[in-house]
Amino acid sequence: MSHSKENPAGGNQRGALLMNVNLNNKAVSQRQRLLEFLQSHGRISTLEARAKLNVLHPAARIFELRQRGVKILTFWRTDVTPEGFEHSVADYVLLQRAAE
Repeated sequence: MSHSKENPAGGNQRGALLMNVNLNNKAVSQRQRLLEFLQSHGRISTLEARAKLNVLHPAARIFELRQRGVKILTFWRTDVTPEGFEHSVADYVLLQRAAE
């Protein structure tokens, strides 16, 4: 397994998306990426958060955002992973951001 930071996704389309993202894996950075994505797109799925934002445990980051007052709804659906497996995944929808 390679730990190269030059091209974390092997140069494919997913890699192009990740190259535009700060790959800092600290929880605070992951929360910020999720919140910014939700603010600009309104929703994100578990699989999208992993692939586009490099957030491997989106549910934990969503939980933390909710604890900070961000209003997010969860809807469940079945989706297919890039590897071809069906899974129940969450769609997170931003209602409103808490006043700071």
